[in-house]
Amino acid sequence: MTKICMLSTGHDPLDDRIYYKETLSLVKRFFPIVLVMPGRGDDFKNSAGVAFVPLNNSSSLLSRLLAVPRSIGAVLKIKPDVCHFHDYELIFILPFLKLFSRCKTIYDVHEVYPEMVLDSKKLPRMLLPCVAKIVDMSEKVLARLSDIIVTADENITAR
Repeated sequence: MTKICMLSTGHDPLDDRIYYKETLSLVKRFFPIVLVMPGRGDDFKNSAGVAFVPLNNSSSLLSRLLAVPRSIGAVLKIKPDVCHFHDYELIFILPFLKLFSRCKTIYDVHEVYPEMVLDSKKLPRMLLPCVAKIVDMSEKVLARLSDIIVTADENITAR
């Protein structure tokens, strides 16, 4: 029996890709799967072999960042064999998972995050190049701690 944790700070528990494509495919072979994502218990349709642990809703960048420490606690409590995570900010949990758990990690990269930062309307324009560089460097360094990196397209793979 392999326990898998699907982790996100920015996607709801019924996200098309994470729930309908990945989780419902995985639960046919692996059991149990625990989704740790923003939402409430009533946001989730119960499915055999799939559980939901809610994080606070992530309506802002700050709330997503504040969910990172809660995510670490949730994963350590669940004790999965595999933790499959979906958001850039969650790369910061990798050192903690490597130190305090034995789970394998999968970083599922959906976007080219430094480019997204440069297009951001949420940060002051003058900070964007600096923040993009920090995102670029931190992702390159910390993503190497992941056991597997899955990418959404060839541009991300090349990066």
